[in-house]
Amino acid sequence: MRYQQKQRLALICALLSSLLLTGCARAPSAQDIEDAYRQEVEPVNALSRQISGDALIIQVNSVTKKSCEKIDATNYRCQVEIDSTLPFVGQRNTATELTLAKQDDQWKIIRVAR
Repeated sequence: MRYQQKQRLALICALLSSLLLTGCARAPSAQDIEDAYRQEVEPVNALSRQISGDALIIQVNSVTKKSCEKIDATNYRCQVEIDSTLPFVGQRNTATELTLAKQDDQWKIIRVAR
């Protein structure tokens, strides 16, 4: 009986460990990418509001994740489509690549030297 309990405990520990590791290794979700992009745009919009109110803000309509690939232990390269409304330009749909890293439990867009 005691041997079976140890086996069960070992199995439970192994399953929990694999679940935790899987959670750490996942790519950013579509919502994660959109949130990170909005965080990038917000400082620009804050400055624009100080200068001209809402006339020069960048409006992010949507960010669509196309694909993501892991490029190293902490970074992902993601192909996305960004639908935004820009001052003087209007609505624009742009396909681009973003590199994201998880920092402080949040996904952040990082600049990568090429």
